[in-house]
Amino acid sequence: MSKKSEKQEMIRKALLDELEKQGKMTEYNVSLVDDYVHYDMMKDELMKDIEKTGPRYTVEGTAGKMITKDNKSYGQAFNCTSVMLKILTKLDIEKSVVDEIETSEGYI
Repeated sequence: MSKKSEKQEMIRKALLDELEKQGKMTEYNVSLVDDYVHYDMMKDELMKDIEKTGPRYTVEGTAGKMITKDNKSYGQAFNCTSVMLKILTKLDIEKSVVDEIETSEGYI
């Protein structure tokens, strides 16, 4: 997996700042923030694969015939997003905190 991007560093800082404001700076919550950033990195990689490969791709099957398969990155990206939202819920942080970073910095 690639190194944290500037976007992920900003998201991490914003989430930690929000935890600080709420008086919730515990080791557990900081770990959840790091997990959130990790899932964001995974989601970005999955989205790159989706852009590159598309919803389906063709490969040669075991019998030598060409078969079409669904790109599993779609489901995995959905799962990443679901987990990210669950982390924000667990931290009691509104998604708008992250949206503000992504919008203001042109990441959306």
